[in-house]
Amino acid sequence: MANPQYIADNCVSCGKCVNRCLMLQQYAVDPKVYFKEYATSQQEQTDTVIAYYCLMCGLCKTICPQRLDLGQAFLSIRNDMARKNGGRVPLKALRTVNTHQNLSFCALFTALNRGG
Repeated sequence: MANPQYIADNCVSCGKCVNRCLMLQQYAVDPKVYFKEYATSQQEQTDTVIAYYCLMCGLCKTICPQRLDLGQAFLSIRNDMARKNGGRVPLKALRTVNTHQNLSFCALFTALNRGG
């Protein structure tokens, strides 16, 4: 899995992914700069919410001359954020995901149809 430091070290800032990815364009993300900031002590200053905007479609990897998978690096950031937040999604806008996951496996809302 690609991690932020790997992207920071290997991205050549050619801009090909930014030219094709609407998310990177929308949030003016230079992957080399973004992941370098995250990988260094500036993690707290990096806009980590951007990691949740990535759809992890793989377009960046197919376009990148280095074959870097930004989606996997964004997933790594998401995992770090959840780990720091006790396993929960740290973004208020996504807290319904936690509720959905908890209720989806609750005996009250699940049923087993044994047929018959």
